[in-house]
Amino acid sequence: SAWVALPLAVQQVSAAQGQAAPRIDPQPPPHARTPWWREQVQLMPASTRPVPQISAVDLLRDPRLGRLLTGRIIWVGVTAQGIDAALTVPGPQGGQPISAVQWQAQVGQAMDLGRMVNLASAPVVLAANLLPLLLVALLGGWPRSRLRMALWLLPLPLGVQAIGLGWAQVWLPLGAMTLGGVLALLLCRTLELRTTRLALRSERQIAERRLAHDSTHDSLTGLPNRVWLTERLTQALADPHRPSPALAVLFIDLDRFGRINDSLGQRQGDAVLETIAARLRRVFRPHDTIARWGSDQFVVLVEDVNSREVVAALAAQLIDWVARDLRVGG
Repeated sequence: SAWVALPLAVQQVSAAQGQAAPRIDPQPPPHARTPWWREQVQLMPASTRPVPQISAVDLLRDPRLGRLLTGRIIWVGVTAQGIDAALTVPGPQGGQPISAVQWQAQVGQAMDLGRMVNLASAPVVLAANLLPLLLVALLGGWPRSRLRMALWLLPLPLGVQAIGLGWAQVWLPLGAMTLGGVLALLLCRTLELRTTRLALRSERQIAERRLAHDSTHDSLTGLPNRVWLTERLTQALADPHRPSPALAVLFIDLDRFGRINDSLGQRQGDAVLETIAARLRRVFRPHDTIARWGSDQFVVLVEDVNSREVVAALAAQLIDWVARDLRVGG
């Protein structure tokens, strides 16, 4: 069986009549390195007060001092430094070594006053680990603030530990929140890299689609260019399953278009081309291919042609729409 810490044994023996003495664990917790444990309370005073000391010499010289000791727990030992083994403990002494009997007396006094440090329970330690991750989850919606928020989490373990000691007398292992902070930093970095990777992938896909579109379409009118028309015509001719074996190719050339550019400027000429492209879209069906062949030339591929009369009617309608007056530049 484990040895019971001396202040515990003294408190147990001196327990008042009718009061239950604190229960002593027969074995310390597995992670305890010393037998200074009582259930889940480690024998470490939250704050220490100077314990009154009376030297044996003064007590022999003045017997009246004995009255001050009546009804009290008396700790007897050597307090002079250099004679007995000294302990260096945190507290008001600022890390100065004190004798073993002084430390026993301070622990016993803290136990009587209920000023012992309680070890954080397993759920509290788990919550401390998850706290930085929870903050990242709640505030991680702003990608630009993740790294800044993660930097603010660095002093969080020390702050929470200080609050626990000063306010609740609870000792939270620093490694618990440090681990949570490290996981939060890793999570922030992972989310940042993931967001950046997704953004780059999206931009690359948009650029690829735009490049593919620009390589087969006219930038001014948005119509397919001669590359697209050539591919579509080749596919149509090679398709043995098209509904009609015949197809028609209509060629449109705008007469004296150069005069518009020379007299009104290229901007007005571009406006004329855009207007002609819009009129062509109104005449033909959605599955017909309308392409810009050159600077002032357009080609229309009409599939599913049943007769020459249908093609002639489409050509007449096309000439009528293109020949109509148009207004550009207000």
